[in-house]
Amino acid sequence: MTISTEPAPLSYNGDDSTKPFAITWKYFAKAHVVATLRSSTGVETTQILTTHYTLTPAKVDSGGTLTMVTAPATGETLVIELEPSNTQDTSLPLGGPFPSTSVEDELDEAAQRDAKLQAITDRSLKVPKTDTQVGSNLEIPIDSLRASKAFHFDSAGKPSMVVPTNASGTLVTSTSGTAARSLAERADDDSLVFPLLRPSLILNLDDINLCLCLRGSD
Repeated sequence: MTISTEPAPLSYNGDDSTKPFAITWKYFAKAHVVATLRSSTGVETTQILTTHYTLTPAKVDSGGTLTMVTAPATGETLVIELEPSNTQDTSLPLGGPFPSTSVEDELDEAAQRDAKLQAITDRSLKVPKTDTQVGSNLEIPIDSLRASKAFHFDSAGKPSMVVPTNASGTLVTSTSGTAARSLAERADDDSLVFPLLRPSLILNLDDINLCLCLRGSD
């Protein structure tokens, strides 16, 4: 077969009753299918094959069906993605008939891996093509230097870490997703000021449920 369109992630809203969900792209192995359930509060949980869902057989050109053991609830979102492994396990014989089917399958999987890498790149922060800061200038500090700090860009556009404080100079910390989100929610609150950083991109690294706030200058 050919891979004429990228295998885009599939998103389905829960309704307390639906269990089967269509997969519209071919998967060469069940392990290549990744299902993630997002709760109404934004918490993501990776689902486990046979424990949380089942799949129809692999290697079907038209795709297949993922059936949840428990129907996603209203307010929940099920996201199904294709994540093929970064390996190649087909051994081609030396001489003899050309194994066209095996070769085409490997080429198809390679295209799917490219799509997976592109999806990861598309979800990443990027700088413009004409940006003057490139390479090591865009590396963030090591974990010991960024722990419990906020990520910002200095006057040259290079990433660095600072300790955020509010208008009274009190340290602002985050220990949970809720706290991280609260920083984003308060981005327009004048009681929360990051000295010397405005306008800046503030990225809270205290929690993977980061806050991303754009502050304009006064």
